Amino acid sequence: MKRSHAHLHRIAAVAVILLSIFTVISRSWNSSETGILADEVNQLEMDLYDRMDLAMQQEFDRTRDPLTGEVPRERLLDALNVIREQQANKRHYKAAISGITWNERGPKNVGGRLRALLFDANDASGKTAFAASVSGGLWKTTDLFAAQVEWTPVNDLFDNLSICALAQDPSDPDILYFGTGEGYFNVDAVRGNGIWKST
Repeated sequence: MKRSHAHLHRIAAVAVILLSIFTVISRSWNSSETGILADEVNQLEMDLYDRMDLAMQQEFDRTRDPLTGEVPRERLLDALNVIREQQANKRHYKAAISGITWNERGPKNVGGRLRALLFDANDASGKTAFAASVSGGLWKTTDLFAAQVEWTPVNDLFDNLSICALAQDPSDPDILYFGTGEGYFNVDAVRGNGIWKST
C-alpha cells in the first residue's frame, strides 16, 4: 500500500511538471514578446528546484499516526519503558534468527554524527568530556588526552535520539542538560524529543 501510494505521488508530480512546461510553451507561442519562453522556463526551474518542503511533508506523512495526524514523539518514553521491561526479563537477548548473537563493537565504529562536546566543569584537569551525537548516543571519557581514549556510553537508549546540544548548569555543575532535534531537516529521520535534564 505504501509503495503504490508513493508511486502515485511520483506520477502526479511528473504530470504537474509536464503540464507546467506545456502551459509555459503554449503561452510563449501565443506571445509576440521575445524571450518570454526562456524567462518562464527559468522561473519554473526555480520554483521546482530543491523542494525541501515536499520532502519534509513526505517524511511527516510517513511517521505520523494515521488516527491523530500527528507524529507521536511522546511515545518514545513509552517505548523506553517497554524495552527496560524486556531487558529486566532478559528477552532482548533473543535474536530474531536463531544462532545469531549481537555484540557491541564500538565506540570507534558506532554510527552517528557528533553534534556537541562538553568538558566537565567538575574535572579541574579538563580531561573529562561528554560527546553527543545523532543516532550514536551520549558518550563520556575521563581522559580525553590519553593515547587510547576510552569512551563509555551514557546509556538510556539515547542513540535513538538526535542529541545536538549539551550544557552544564554554571551554578551547579552536577546538573547536565542535553537538547534534542536537529535545527534543520534531516533525511535519516532521527527525531528529537525536547530538552533532557540529569541531576
